[in-house]
Amino acid sequence: MYKRISEAKNDQELRELQVEMIDRFGLLVDPIRHLFEVTSIKIKAQQLGLRKIDANDQMVRVEFDSDTNVSPELLVSLIQTQPAQYRLEGMDKLRASHVMPTPESRIDGVNQLLALLST
Repeated sequence: MYKRISEAKNDQELRELQVEMIDRFGLLVDPIRHLFEVTSIKIKAQQLGLRKIDANDQMVRVEFDSDTNVSPELLVSLIQTQPAQYRLEGMDKLRASHVMPTPESRIDGVNQLLALLST
């Protein structure tokens, strides 16, 4: 089952696997829910052209592929309008400062950043 989750190509496939697991095993425990959430993040990151995502209790850092789908204009706007929260690190990394003390808040913070970058 873990292999099928990690091989999901989109959120629809992931939802279908989630429904299948709930049908077979009942409500999902936290570690399995987190696995689905992290896999969903990986799918979104791949669609945006992100090479890597790091998150801790203070920040989220994304590393862009050379063929990223994130608008350079959006990045410039974020950095100019919210310099305390967003900054570039080198040519291919964006750091977003957020306080995220729990694993759940980190997942939420990463999802919020990915949603913002996809606009």
